[in-house]
Amino acid sequence: MRFTESELNNMPEERRAYVIQTMEEYGNNKWWESDDPEHVAMYQLFEPVLMVNFLTFHQGVQKMLGRLVGADEFGSNGDELRSEMRIATHRRERERSEIREVIA
Repeated sequence: MRFTESELNNMPEERRAYVIQTMEEYGNNKWWESDDPEHVAMYQLFEPVLMVNFLTFHQGVQKMLGRLVGADEFGSNGDELRSEMRIATHRRERERSEIREVIA
């Protein structure tokens, strides 16, 4: 899912610089390297530049939201998708917390 060095090198300079800067701002949180589409979607949806494969990102958004998401929604309905993602992320974290409590 992550950008390879050759993909970064083939980007226009301005976009490459932006992607690298954005990656650096996340510090040790390298979410774009995750193999979990849902984890990737939780972050990518809030970034203005695509940092992962769109199909993987799209799958992750659909899984997180629990519904089909048309590709056109990313442009025409971005604010609503981000709102839904905030709710879905909160729900996911709450469920994981509850599972950890049961296991403990």
